[in-house]
Amino acid sequence: MPVAKQNHNLTRLIERLKVSESLSDIALVVHDACLQRLLRVWPAVHIMYSETETNAENDLEMRLLWDGVQVDLEELAALAHIPRPMIACYFKQAKLLHLIYPDGTINAPAERFLNSLLSQQLIGLKVASKPSTNTPVRKRTRQSPQSDSKDF
Repeated sequence: MPVAKQNHNLTRLIERLKVSESLSDIALVVHDACLQRLLRVWPAVHIMYSETETNAENDLEMRLLWDGVQVDLEELAALAHIPRPMIACYFKQAKLLHLIYPDGTINAPAERFLNSLLSQQLIGLKVASKPSTNTPVRKRTRQSPQSDSKDF
């Protein structure tokens, strides 16, 4: 199948899958930091497309979605800070759960969750960096003009 035709079919399939996304799709993401990091970096990963069909997946939908897609798992592992021996498992899990798509996008509920998590972490950083209200503040006292002249 020509690459242009394959890309059009891929786009239609991704659009169809995105319409059926729900919060239940991301249940595993909530408690898995490695999967969260994989999703966070997925849009930055270089994805290659070829006309060769791998037929590695048994499911027709998965074959249509991922055939001809080549991802550098070492790059993904480095970006997501996931040990190389574990990255293939996390990548396969993210594909099977439709958390990532070969166009470089991620599942919308997962993206909203990650953005919410990031916002909470940033708010926590802001709160932690604010000075405590219980810390006494030194008040400046007014010095007389005579004391200034003694120091100089």
